[in-house]
Amino acid sequence: MIELSFWRGFPPMLASFCLRAVVVQLDLAMVARLGAGALAGYALISRVAVLDAALTVAVGSMSLIVLSRAQPARAHRKLLQEIWICAALLGLAAASIGALAYPVLIDLLAHKDPAAEFAHSAIFIYLSAAPVRMVESATIFALHSLGRGGLVLGWQICETAVKAALNLHLIASFGFVGCFIASVTVEILSALWAVIVIRRIVVAEGESPPAGFRASFMRDCIIESTRGLAPQLAVFASFALFALSQAAPAGMQRLDAYAAVQGLIVLVLAPLLAATRFFAMRFCGCAPAEVKRLISTLLLGGAPLLFVIAGALALGRDALGAALYGNLGPWWSSFAVALALSLPLRYAGALLRGALLSHGRIGVVATADSAAPWLFALPLIALGLFFDQPAVACLSLLAPEVACVLWLWRRQSLHEEKGASLASGFQLS
Repeated sequence: MIELSFWRGFPPMLASFCLRAVVVQLDLAMVARLGAGALAGYALISRVAVLDAALTVAVGSMSLIVLSRAQPARAHRKLLQEIWICAALLGLAAASIGALAYPVLIDLLAHKDPAAEFAHSAIFIYLSAAPVRMVESATIFALHSLGRGGLVLGWQICETAVKAALNLHLIASFGFVGCFIASVTVEILSALWAVIVIRRIVVAEGESPPAGFRASFMRDCIIESTRGLAPQLAVFASFALFALSQAAPAGMQRLDAYAAVQGLIVLVLAPLLAATRFFAMRFCGCAPAEVKRLISTLLLGGAPLLFVIAGALALGRDALGAALYGNLGPWWSSFAVALALSLPLRYAGALLRGALLSHGRIGVVATADSAAPWLFALPLIALGLFFDQPAVACLSLLAPEVACVLWLWRRQSLHEEKGASLASGFQLS
């Protein structure tokens, strides 16, 4: 039985992740009205900006873990300042690399297509806010670790409303570019708010972190980012396969369907991403035997709900596609069903990832999440496109997660056995 106190802080974190996903859905719904290629252009920016996206998530995750290990009561301004410096430096690096690489990648993927024109028009606006995004991510997760998730949620509700209002005005005035101007404006406001709020909460100056903290933090962020970067690159490669197959019959329809599915994935998986971060925070300091008990209890307790959600998504896929993206057809339908079927597996994966991350086993999780998409997802998509079989391509959403869960379960079991043997050895001595 899990005590209610275990879940303290999860509802606001969950709502925070879901609101981020809702903003993406708002963008997609408004951009889709701009005509052919606009939806694919938005997805194209999301796919080529993989380094920025992976580092943003990694900085937030490592900020959460570092402050959770330090314990909220011991948080101080100098530690936060070091994290902000690291976040800004990583953001500048990501923006510099992106400015050189992303325009080239857009041309490689969709040269002379309407999608490429849309993407080129907004990519540098997106890149300009990279350091701000990193600092915002670090600070938002720091507030969660300090138990101030309610404040974050309240702000993000306001932020979502502001983003929707800015979208309506700026897209009407500037078209596709207006969506990204609205995003950058909101990100700057959010970062300023988060920094001001946390400085009011954390008043202790504290001592400077030990020498080498910056190098260690940024190294961990880069390692953690590979966990998100490799799958993002695999999705980028998948997107390239869809884009290159446009010459085939119904090629553009397949590309738009895949772009819409990626938008749905952001929405559906947001709660599981929140759960992974939350479990990593909650499992910190727990003995391996206690983590094993928690995983078993949470798995049995959460599985029925996941099956209900999966069934609802599978049955309502066509209505959802028509309402949100205007996308129907076998490719949309097959991918939506596969995503639904993968949800229970992804929940088990969130538990295992949280357990391993909480004990600093970042490399183990990164290895699984980096290798699985390339070994399983990409070949299945290539086969599905070659034979024009969406039922084959959609397995790319299932097979990698099966492999990850099996690998992570084995590594977690070995970690538990090692912990148990150390404990018994200590008792015997």
